[in-house]
Amino acid sequence: MDSQPLPLLVRDGRLAKAERNGPHMLFIPAEQGLAGLESVIGALAEAVVVADSDGTIILANPVAERLFGYPRLAGKPVEALIPGHLADAHRVYRKLYLNQPERRPMAKHSHLWARRADGEDFCVRIGLIPFWTDRGVWTAAVVTETETPRDS
Repeated sequence: MDSQPLPLLVRDGRLAKAERNGPHMLFIPAEQGLAGLESVIGALAEAVVVADSDGTIILANPVAERLFGYPRLAGKPVEALIPGHLADAHRVYRKLYLNQPERRPMAKHSHLWARRADGEDFCVRIGLIPFWTDRGVWTAAVVTETETPRDS
């Protein structure tokens, strides 16, 4: 059996051989598939949210659901996790990101804010990891709560 990892490409809920190749793609062993991805994300200590190209949350691990204060995040728009006054700008940035998806921090030179279910805003650091599916590019966001920046 060939144990070489393949670029993650999901078709009909199963991992398929990817046609694209590049340094910024998520690689996992082929036998893990989408169910394996969900299992891996569920076991992580970091909060992870996966959204499709329309911004709908496909899956989130229990750490993310606790961090944001929701019993279930799947099916919600990702903008539900962003302060209301930033949601429109986020939609624009999300569409721009999808033109050139790559593994990177969400913001390099600014603070990011998120919103919990109870309306509390908090400061976060987010890493983005794209992968390709038969339904378009999905993006995994690894979310870490950070200290609130102090005014200078």
